[in-house]
Parts: sequence; C-alpha cells; structure tokens
Amino acid sequence: MIPAIGILAAFVWTLAPPKSRIGASPSARNLGSEPALALAASPPSSGGALSLVASEGAFLDTPLDLVPADITVAETLETPVAVTAQVPKDSNRTHLFMAVSGAHSWHQVPSSAPYRLTGSYRVYLSSSVLPPPGKFSFGLGLDAQIDDDVSTKGVTYFRDPAGALGLDPKILGPILSSNFGLSQQDALQMARDLIRSDITITLTVRVRMRSVEVFSLENGFVQIWGD
Repeated sequence: MIPAIGILAAFVWTLAPPKSRIGASPSARNLGSEPALALAASPPSSGGALSLVASEGAFLDTPLDLVPADITVAETLETPVAVTAQVPKDSNRTHLFMAVSGAHSWHQVPSSAPYRLTGSYRVYLSSSVLPPPGKFSFGLGLDAQIDDDVSTKGVTYFRDPAGALGLDPKILGPILSSNFGLSQQDALQMARDLIRSDITITLTVRVRMRSVEVFSLENGFVQIWGD
C-alpha cells in the first residue's frame, strides 16, 4: 500500500511542479443521500499563489472500526475524529485549497442481502464567524458499489484515495445558505468572513454499508493551502 502522505504529495506534484503556482477553482455535486463535493484542479480567477497553511496527520495505533448491528440491513456509521488541523486567521485570504486522505479497508461477507459500500471522507469546518452550532460539514466521496444480487463472497478491500477541493465564496455560499438558512447575499459575505477566519478542520469517514462485517480507518491526513 502506498502511504497516504505520499498520495497527497503526488497529488500536489500533479497540480504543479516545485516553485510553480498551485491553483484551484472548485465545483460541487450531490450524490444521493451521501453528498460529496467534486475535485477541483483549474486555476483560480483571482488571488495569488497558494502556500501551505496547515498540515496534520495521524497514524492510528488502533484502527477506527465501524461494525454494523445487522449486516443484512443498510446502516450508516461514522468514525470518531481521525485528525484535526488548524487554519490561522488571515484577513487577506480569498480562497483555500484542501487535500485529505486516509487508508482504510472493509470486509465483505456472504449474506442474504446485496452488498453495499458507499460513503465519504467527512470534513467538518468550525469557526467563530459561523452561526450556531458554529460548524458544518461536507463529504469528499470514496469508492462506492451497490450490488443487486445477494452477497455470495468474502472479500477484503484496501483503499487509500486522496480527495481535494478548492473553497471560495462561490462554492461556500450555497453550502452555508443550505446549512444555516441564509440569504444568498448573507451567505456570500459569511463565506468571505469564514475563509479569512481562524478555522478548525476535522476529518472523519462516514459509510453506509450492508453485507460488510467491519470497516476500518487506519490513518488520516489533512493539508490546507491558502492564497
């Protein structure tokens, strides 16, 4: 397995070689009951070059396991926080770019129900500029599969994908409006305030699974760039 930190480094290299500018213009999409934001990879229309403002990782001594109560019923479970990163306040910042990763595995088992594994890295943003409860979250999608026929095999899967997203007022505005019931204008202003503020970012994994015995998260990494 390629270490997660290596995947993040490789991802950044893909965007730009050393001493070049790294930029991102985000886009978003919803995937059913597990909303996940799309990757972003095009240069921003405004703002300067990005620099790393936060980088945290955790190699877990004990994996964070999710065990369903009944493998024949689709159940949504979420891990405890795997890693936390702190983005410092910057009154000149106009956008952020984030990359997250976490090595994980799960074990499909034979059962009387079809196999299912869907989910996302769950990214929580907390800031004093947000209305109560002072935080919101969005998902960066993981590999997903939903079978029609009953599960007839036992298979252990290993994955270590990296998810990335650019955050600017255009993307954050609708998310904040939906979460806090704000008008479009108020949401855009709050998005600007949020990007400039001190932000706590935490990472979990949320999955919906069936005919799966256990899902295990082994590590977590969060890296944030800002202009």
